[in-house]
Amino acid sequence: MQKRGILLIGHGSRNKNSSDVLEKTAAIMEEKTQIPVQHCFLEFNHPDVKEGLDLLIQKADTISAVPMLLSSGTHTEKTIPELLDIKIGETKTIEKDGKIITLTYTGEPIGAEEALADILIRKTNFPA
Repeated sequence: MQKRGILLIGHGSRNKNSSDVLEKTAAIMEEKTQIPVQHCFLEFNHPDVKEGLDLLIQKADTISAVPMLLSSGTHTEKTIPELLDIKIGETKTIEKDGKIITLTYTGEPIGAEEALADILIRKTNFPA
């Protein structure tokens, strides 16, 4: 039976509060989906992407890597694919410690979403 998992990739920051947001988002996603969600960071914080993937492999064998970044750019199109050794839109099989893992990376950032607009409007304290 396949055990699914989500690798949530954030930028990282020297500001501790920034990393807390990614950790809390991963926990909320895990609670809502009942799928293991491992957060990781591109820079400044740990676990980094490779460490996060290794941690998630202990819990899942079918992994979807998703960036928690607002828009496409160098990190979604170059950095993450290089770190995961995967092309955007690709699904590949890797072997880690004798375990076969299926890894997918869509490269899709959060983007312009109605839910995001609603959150930002709410933060203005103006009625919608």
